[in-house]
Amino acid sequence: MNLRYLFFLLMILCAPSPANADVFVYDSVAFSREEILIKAETGKGYFAKGGQVVEFSVNGKSIGSVLSGGDGIAYKIFKAGSPGMYTLSVKCGQDTGSGHIMVLKKRQQDSVC
Repeated sequence: MNLRYLFFLLMILCAPSPANADVFVYDSVAFSREEILIKAETGKGYFAKGGQVVEFSVNGKSIGSVLSGGDGIAYKIFKAGSPGMYTLSVKCGQDTGSGHIMVLKKRQQDSVC
């Protein structure tokens, strides 16, 4: 086997993780009183953890739990409330991650006669 390929393979397998946590949460933007899809990934680096119970909380209040898919991604629907910044927390076993949801006020459209 060529040493270049072996070195390349070792670089991929030993690459540092993009973050220290095993749960990655994506920030979201929503309009008030509309549903959004929250996404979280479980796993570290290149290795996903599928079939894990993932608990979602917004501003410290649980909004429910789901199982992550085989790809390690968990989705939860959340109905945004009044405009403002919300703190999103996700827990999978001992691992946690956090993000933010920015909820905007819907702009009323001008009526045309």
